[in-house]
Amino acid sequence: MVDLLETVRHLKEIGVEVRFEKENISSFSGDGEVMMSIIATIAQEEVRSTSENVKWGIRKRYKAGEDVARNKKVYGYRHNGERYVVEEEEANVVRFIFQRTAENVPPKDILSELKNRGVKTWLGYDFCFSSLYTMLRNEIYIGDRRMQKSYIADPIKQNKVKNRGELPQYYISDCHEPIINKETFYKVQEILKQRVEAIPTYPFTAKIKCGVCGGNYTRRQVTLNGIKYVNWFCRKKKEKGITCTSANYKESELEKAAADIMGTEIFNEDMYKE
Repeated sequence: MVDLLETVRHLKEIGVEVRFEKENISSFSGDGEVMMSIIATIAQEEVRSTSENVKWGIRKRYKAGEDVARNKKVYGYRHNGERYVVEEEEANVVRFIFQRTAENVPPKDILSELKNRGVKTWLGYDFCFSSLYTMLRNEIYIGDRRMQKSYIADPIKQNKVKNRGELPQYYISDCHEPIINKETFYKVQEILKQRVEAIPTYPFTAKIKCGVCGGNYTRRQVTLNGIKYVNWFCRKKKEKGITCTSANYKESELEKAAADIMGTEIFNEDMYKE
């Protein structure tokens, strides 16, 4: 409703009339804005109601153990309208990535090998760290599905957020042909877990989400002319094919902001962690 009124008011200011023929409303009439507000509010609530009804139907199918394909574009598969079927050329790439990871080959070496072989993602870009890890963690490649990993928080804004326990998840086993055997998959999960545990963490690690693309912020430390600079920036800025316009932040700025919120004169790391 707010978007509608702002647009109509702007057009009215520059002498442009907006007519809604079905409702017989003109933005130049005396009661035009009032009528638009009422109709826009009703339309907005209809969108919410429809969204909730659709979500209810989908979740009911989840509970019944049905494989509801929300994302039909999955590397290595094609969806035929009923289930995922293996696309052999891409499946060979998936097997290669899992096998090399199971052999504990570093991600940068795997990415280099993929690039040398000319392998591209769905969008035609080179594979990057995020696409690699997303694939390696996806249970779809062993023939299973975890439903409702994410959800639309607001049907008006259409903002997709990760499900961190706000809603139930549903796990469906053996719902399509696997590409990777379970032994390899779980071996890879253990290797990924060990790598995460080996990465140094800082107070703001996994605490800052990008407001533009939703990615995690990461820490970067550089030394110029003997002076150390520490900044936090969206990790996706490092990846090819992804453009993120978010701002970078000095670690000192984040520490001051956190201290202000906690009501302390200086940043207290232990208090912040608690």
